[in-house]
Amino acid sequence: MLNRHLLTCSLTVLLAAPAGLAAQTTPPAAAPAAAPAKPQQKQKPKSKAEEKALQDLQKLSRDPATQPAAMDAALTAFATQYPTSDYLGTVAVWGLQYFQTPPHVDYAKSLVYGEQAVKGEDPSLYALVTLGTIIPEQVKDTDLDYDQRVSEAKADDQKALALADSGATTLNGQPFSEAEKTLVRSKAYASLGKLAMVAKDYPNAVINYEKAAQYDSGPSQAADYFYAARAQMEQKQWDDALKLLDEAEKAAPDVPAIKNAVDSNRKAIEKAKGGGE
Repeated sequence: MLNRHLLTCSLTVLLAAPAGLAAQTTPPAAAPAAAPAKPQQKQKPKSKAEEKALQDLQKLSRDPATQPAAMDAALTAFATQYPTSDYLGTVAVWGLQYFQTPPHVDYAKSLVYGEQAVKGEDPSLYALVTLGTIIPEQVKDTDLDYDQRVSEAKADDQKALALADSGATTLNGQPFSEAEKTLVRSKAYASLGKLAMVAKDYPNAVINYEKAAQYDSGPSQAADYFYAARAQMEQKQWDDALKLLDEAEKAAPDVPAIKNAVDSNRKAIEKAKGGGE
């Protein structure tokens, strides 16, 4: 199977956190040396102690040597000590970024901090897209919380799409470019496609993966077409599946893994069409 690309650095850097202290925040492994952005007027620390705590926590989140237990404890301590902070969403994004950065990737912790980051009137777009990406990759229809997770991911995808389609040229005080909107749409539609595949809703899987392909290119676009083809195969729509496999190969003709996957599935289709399934 083909694996979709992870969120790109541009999405993480430009769309990660709410405006203010972390407007330009990046994952710990790629943290720049630049100072945090100046908080906007509506969002500021309520005391010098809170400001210092934010600075310390941001530094901790960006330090590659920080261990998961220490990061988790520091995030919890800040939320406990400053429950009315304007930066609770920002802090949650730092937690999500940390637990999405190797070597301490943790799905359960990512859910915890991601859900905190999408609360309120100004949810983090980075968190919306990240949750929409990781939940479909992890959720199984046998999970006890399957319905909850699927509903959550769908809601996150729709919110992300609404932001991308809003016509806004800035987001949380930062430029919101057409390239970033395109990336958001590709991730959200691919997420909806994956969720439909998990639910065995193959017609909607095809629709959403084909929408994702409109906003993707290269190996990511190839993955969209490939999974759309798999959904058509599940419906025994062999000719449609073959057309989509052709598109997958054309999107990334020089990638051996894609060519191998496409060739393998073409053979499976030809065998099925010949009555050998």
